[in-house]
Amino acid sequence: MSGLLMALTVAAAAGFMLAGGKASDLYGRRLPVLFAFLCVSFAGFAALALADSLPVLVVACAFIGAGQGGTSGPLMALLADLTPGERMGRAMGTNNVLGDLGGGLGPVVTLPLIDAVGFTPIYAACAVVPLVAGGVLLAGIYARTGTVWTEPDAPPGD
Repeated sequence: MSGLLMALTVAAAAGFMLAGGKASDLYGRRLPVLFAFLCVSFAGFAALALADSLPVLVVACAFIGAGQGGTSGPLMALLADLTPGERMGRAMGTNNVLGDLGGGLGPVVTLPLIDAVGFTPIYAACAVVPLVAGGVLLAGIYARTGTVWTEPDAPPGD
């Protein structure tokens, strides 16, 4: 069953990666799309923390996948919008390394914690992460650009 739920999560991520990228390109705004999908991730992890049946697990996994996939395209596009061309390789590489680091360290850190406190608090904490990420993203965008309304065709900052 865990393999099927993981497959559902990955399939939702793949589908919504395209949808998130298309939406951010269509509307010309990255942040609203990013925040919408961060909220979807929050809802998925919150549902996972409260899951007491298979249907709730299915919905939670679908939301987690949709949230994670939906942020990928707009986040890469936003990074491209705000990064000068000569720094693009470094920016994308840094994003990939940090994502892989989180993916690798997550289980190493949380598995012992699950033994100590259980699944519910860990999943609840995971639900908070997208909200914190949204706050950090908003603060970083504002610090970098002086506004939270970025335009895809605006010249990148220094």
